Amino acid sequence: MTKAIIEVSGNVELFFDENSKEFQEAFESYKDCINNTATVDDMLKHVAHNIIRFGDERMVEGVGYIGLDGRNPNKLNYSGITVDSMYDNFDLDVIDKTEE
Repeated sequence: MTKAIIEVSGNVELFFDENSKEFQEAFESYKDCINNTATVDDMLKHVAHNIIRFGDERMVEGVGYIGLDGRNPNKLNYSGITVDSMYDNFDLDVIDKTEE
């Protein structure tokens, strides 16, 4: 059996206005539901993690819906956050491969 370790790297660009009503409500919801001592950066990492794993069409737990390419998703619980559509553009490198 062979074991391979793959390094995945890339960026997720999120856009938001920290002073918007939607963003403030999403941040309060995140603190109520996920982490009551969270910072904005904590919430943004949570959003990016969920988008990478599940895509942009689902609601992010504790945050709400995320827009795509600057467009509001026209759903209740919009978070005030949008993501660039290239969020799934990652570089992959085999960094180790060994026979076990």
